[in-house]
Amino acid sequence: MSEEESNSTAEDIWASCKLGRKKEALKLERFLIRIHDEKVRKGDDSSHTLNIDAKWGEGKTHFLNLWRKQLEQNHLVVSLDAWATDYCDDPLLALFNVFDESLNEFKGKHDKLTQVIDGVLSGIKKSYSLFEYVVAKRVFRGDKDNLKEASATSAEKMLEEFSGQGKVINELSSGLQDLVKAIGKDRGADYYSPIFIIIDELDRCRPLYAISLLERIKHLFNVAGIQFVIATDTEQLEHTVKSVYGVGFDARRYLKRFFDVQYHFPELLGMKHVKYLFDEKRSDIKNYLYIPLKDDDLIESIFCDFSDMFGWSMRDRIQIFEQLEHVAHFEFLEDGLHLIPMLFFIGLKRLMSFEKFDQIDGMASVQEIVEYAELHDVFPQSLEDAGLMYQVRKYRVGGGGSLVRVNRIMLINTYLKFSGMSEEDVVSQGGYAKYLYEDELSRKMTKDSNCLHLNNNINIPIKDYPRLIVSVGDGRGLMSETD
Repeated sequence: MSEEESNSTAEDIWASCKLGRKKEALKLERFLIRIHDEKVRKGDDSSHTLNIDAKWGEGKTHFLNLWRKQLEQNHLVVSLDAWATDYCDDPLLALFNVFDESLNEFKGKHDKLTQVIDGVLSGIKKSYSLFEYVVAKRVFRGDKDNLKEASATSAEKMLEEFSGQGKVINELSSGLQDLVKAIGKDRGADYYSPIFIIIDELDRCRPLYAISLLERIKHLFNVAGIQFVIATDTEQLEHTVKSVYGVGFDARRYLKRFFDVQYHFPELLGMKHVKYLFDEKRSDIKNYLYIPLKDDDLIESIFCDFSDMFGWSMRDRIQIFEQLEHVAHFEFLEDGLHLIPMLFFIGLKRLMSFEKFDQIDGMASVQEIVEYAELHDVFPQSLEDAGLMYQVRKYRVGGGGSLVRVNRIMLINTYLKFSGMSEEDVVSQGGYAKYLYEDELSRKMTKDSNCLHLNNNINIPIKDYPRLIVSVGDGRGLMSETD
């Protein structure tokens, strides 16, 4: 395939990537091919492993799915979701299975490789029996009647397995070497080396399963022309290793035995990343959020606005998005969580001690909170000029009213001032009430129990949001999930 054809195909494959990572994928592929060529030139006969280190929410699985499609245009690619096969007793059986499937599919497209692929498949099939540990299963899972028999035969069986292990490993390695050689490295051909083996979600697996997979592939697939790509939250994987070897164990150094190169995604610009987080294909969070504004991409714009105000990094945004999901799913019905005050309180919680944060209940303005918490370096001197401008409708009894533009500080002040009032009290106050969107917002944000039942949804008063943030967690690990 020509470079022009390859780029055209890449454009189609990466069209759905909301994070714009096509260039990164092409750059990584070129880099790994150069690594392979350099190892061939030096006569280095070992495999190579790239570790993509990314937290939940950075899009590593989405990236791998698209990159796999790109790599398949010119390479044999084997892909394993380690978490999906975590139920297996031995991780190699899962890897052998996907290897078997990929080789058969590749053979169907390239007839001239049939003989050499059949040789590899033969080695894989022999390896199945080697790693099943049938006798061990009988010993530990058998009943009292067969324990004696199993114990008598286990030593002999294990010695037989051990003596055959080197032979099977050598046969498999030899078959893989022949396959790499048969595929060749002609960049003008339809396919060329290296062979890519992609492993995702390893950090989510049982500790022994994850460690066993790393140890086995290091020995069984250590063949020049094999390129491993292992995507993990590597910090989490370090905790997994320590759970087996002990808290004081140097897990980072241990993992360097398996990872030749580590890659981190570049920091994403706010809106691009936030749109990915809120994508309805990966999260239903929008169903739970209420905002008094009517514009396209408004939820994403508000999140970015607060991100800019509080100086959130990409990892901060991931943690805060997780926290929003946890609070929404744990406490709210649909269309019940007010995004603006929740983001404001989450941002404050990350800047304040628990004792100080516990005292902001009842404060009626941003200015009052800023003075109390000494947050002048976060909030601008002129609070009325802060942030994006949002279009809302002035409040008018009975609905309607003209459109005005307000910023986030004005909206937060509105929430703070009126979140504990009944609708009648809000109407009688005037002032900030003009920034309420018709009369629906005032009903949704007040304490009057009759005003908290909209579409049969019972919503939680905004004055209780700080309590929810503390009780559900601060988004830095408590109740966290992986992608």
